[in-house]
Amino acid sequence: MKGGQIAQNRLARYLDEFEPMPVSVLRSGGGI
Repeated sequence: MKGGQIAQNRLARYLDEFEPMPVSVLRSGGGI
């Protein structure tokens, strides 16, 4: 499950470059 976690972290960082808000939602578990 480490790979999935890294992928999610990458996605969060990617979204953070465009919109910092969705990242917070993603980390909360209510994103996408």
